[in-house]
Amino acid sequence: MVEEAAVGAVVERMDPDEVLRFARRLIATPSENPGGTEDAVAGVAVEILEDLGGRPEIVRGEEGRPSVVARFGRGDRPALAWNGHLDVVPAGDPSAWRHPPFGAQVVSDAPVSSSPAGSISTSWPTRSLPACTGPRS
Repeated sequence: MVEEAAVGAVVERMDPDEVLRFARRLIATPSENPGGTEDAVAGVAVEILEDLGGRPEIVRGEEGRPSVVARFGRGDRPALAWNGHLDVVPAGDPSAWRHPPFGAQVVSDAPVSSSPAGSISTSWPTRSLPACTGPRS
């Protein structure tokens, strides 16, 4: 169970505008599978992780699909691994959407409207990573 104080410390360090910028960048980059568009979103993830002070790299499995691995700090503390995915299900016919599926638009009460908005690729990492990477200048 996570200590309430630890959760409070993470929430206190979060910048909601930064989290929204990261999420919108990831969402606006199509990553449909099947569709072979994960390379572009992997590149965006690398840029975000670099901006946060990480040392990211793209690694590929046997099928050639990209995964992003990043390290923060000096390696002298316990490690934490996040595991998610970069791809989303195909958006289908764009005319069936009220808003463009990769528009990453902020609308009314919903923070972001898009096909990939509910994906793990834009949820836990974009909400938590900025708070956990430490102070940035």
